[in-house]
Amino acid sequence: MLLFCLLLLFPHARVFSFPDVREDKTPDVSIVSRYIALHAAPPLPASVCRKIARRLLFESRREHIPSYVALAIAEQESSFNPQAFNRKTEDYGLFQVHFPFWKRYFARKSSGALVPLKPEELFNLRINIRVGLLILRHDIDLEKGDIARGIGRYSGRKGEKRMVYEQQVVAREVRFLAYWTDQPHAP
Repeated sequence: MLLFCLLLLFPHARVFSFPDVREDKTPDVSIVSRYIALHAAPPLPASVCRKIARRLLFESRREHIPSYVALAIAEQESSFNPQAFNRKTEDYGLFQVHFPFWKRYFARKSSGALVPLKPEELFNLRINIRVGLLILRHDIDLEKGDIARGIGRYSGRKGEKRMVYEQQVVAREVRFLAYWTDQPHAP
């Protein structure tokens, strides 16, 4: 099914080989950082791209989510803009965490006590990426490990809009994987 979707999305794309993600091969920070710098809107300083890359790679490993999936969702949701904010839906940061729904599920430790997250804390890269990937892990688990369906659930959309979102994320995954395999020292 996934291959069929890829063929529909990229019928005339050049052929490339995907990295063997089954062996837990992940791109290094510099490759991810350069990719983010090329696709961020608005453009980001190299230091911010590197921070995003480090945290994305760390949290995706921690949650057992392929790094290219985490990267594609961050690009789809915010174009890698850590300050992205949707006033209409109250979605915050890189992963566009929907605060009205998720606020009751997340807290941080402060002086040994749990303190509910404030919406503005979701602009913090470390917090936003952690929360975003916890939500994605939750959605994948609800879909019995099916990453594609978990991506659709993460979007919060239904029907055709959900399918379109899934296809957009897969297209971004493919773009990153092609970029990764074209880099020197790629797997």
